[in-house]
Amino acid sequence: MKILIAADGNTLDSRLSKRFGKAQWYLIVDGESLDVRATQNVGPRDHHEIVPKAAGEGVETVLTGNIGPRSYELMSSNNLKVALARNISAREALERLKKNDLKILDAPTLKQSVEEHELHRRERRQQFGKGGARGRGKQGFVSVTPRGRHHLQQYGGRGH
Repeated sequence: MKILIAADGNTLDSRLSKRFGKAQWYLIVDGESLDVRATQNVGPRDHHEIVPKAAGEGVETVLTGNIGPRSYELMSSNNLKVALARNISAREALERLKKNDLKILDAPTLKQSVEEHELHRRERRQQFGKGGARGRGKQGFVSVTPRGRHHLQQYGGRGH
């Protein structure tokens, strides 16, 4: 049996990633011999490419901390089971999977895909400004306070 593990590092001693699409590494592990083949997640869509490849190599189960709706749909369409494991190493998650101590998911754990989450975050940053609060000027001074108005009048928003 082969397992695909979303991890923060390229070894079995690495922690499981908190989210499948944000994993830094994907480990394809042979459950019997514990041979590991690591693939780095370098692009925003790499996680969508690794799943069909892994399924073609005989992977049956995916281990991750969370999974969004698009990734879960991709797993289901490739007949892969998704097991949930959080705050443990890849090795420990693998051992728990062998003992059937992990929950096999029947739905995604997150409401948004990675892409939707990033888009929503960018929209919020544009709406509220760089500092994250309404009414902030270019350099983070609140323009509705006397000090903020003085700063914008004095320096014209030139970043002084």
